Amino acid sequence: MRAILALTVCLASVVRGKDTLASVKKAFYDSKLVPDVVPSFEPEVLLSVTYNGVPFEIGDFLDPDDTKNPPSFGINTTDSSYANVSFLLAILDPDAPKPQKPENAPFRHLLAPDYKSAAPHRGAYVFSNSSAALTEYTEPDPPEGSDPHRYAVLLYKQSQEGVEAPSDFDASDRKNFNITQFVYDVRKKTELALVGGTFFYVVKPDEDVRAELQHVLKGV
Repeated sequence: MRAILALTVCLASVVRGKDTLASVKKAFYDSKLVPDVVPSFEPEVLLSVTYNGVPFEIGDFLDPDDTKNPPSFGINTTDSSYANVSFLLAILDPDAPKPQKPENAPFRHLLAPDYKSAAPHRGAYVFSNSSAALTEYTEPDPPEGSDPHRYAVLLYKQSQEGVEAPSDFDASDRKNFNITQFVYDVRKKTELALVGGTFFYVVKPDEDVRAELQHVLKGV
């Protein structure tokens, strides 16, 4: 478990700094989210994700308690071409149940279309959503003692409002979800283009090191 603590501190110390499109792309490749979640990644907008009103930077470690409630989403731009555009959000775990044997991965934590905003506010669009999710949010819950899990948050631009799931889509079966196949399957009615993303880590350490882990990360 001490090895996990050392890894956590090492990773956290690398990712601090202001996110840019270039740094987000690099982080996806460095963390192997490409190809573990998507085959390629070329972001065109910065995705903002906040839990309990607190944003995080790409690659940050989040406490499991802080991710119990669904996050809020937005994009950091004032480009008017994004006004009233519909987006699909997905949160996927490519490390379920454990990174060493991810036999359930990618595990789908959220799949929800029709996020949008009419106008930017203070340099960003803050999304709202009135459509039903295809898969409702479920919190990250890596097994106790597991190495850190990666949680990819993907932003897809919709060609139109509404995304109809394929006939074989099972909202209750979250395991082994292939987002690339899903995009392909819905393309005849709604095209989805990956335009942004971010990710975070969650680790649930044994109780004897949890306090030490939190203390060290607060000082990074």
